[in-house]
Amino acid sequence: MRVMLDMFSGIPNPEWTVDLAVSAKIVALLAGLASAGSDAVPEPPALGYRGFEISGFEGACPTVRVYKGYIDACGKILADEGSSLEKMLAEQSKDYVPPPVFEMLKQQLGG
Repeated sequence: MRVMLDMFSGIPNPEWTVDLAVSAKIVALLAGLASAGSDAVPEPPALGYRGFEISGFEGACPTVRVYKGYIDACGKILADEGSSLEKMLAEQSKDYVPPPVFEMLKQQLGG
């Protein structure tokens, strides 16, 4: 699986490959989430932090987007109360982004 931090305009967004243990954790977390129902999903801004994209899933939905406690799995919206997946991905990003970018990301996520 690959993860992309969607944050930049004009330069490539950071991307990294997660190992099998992290991949399994992501799949298990997604499997345990409920549908968001009719909750209003926040729209990412045109500039700045726009969430994470995870690709490399097998099956009908190869890519999911994670933003502000919601996961868009090919149109199926899941609610991640507490943003646990987003926070896990943000923590991993510190190995792939400059420290100021990581600090800005933590602020965006309320940490």
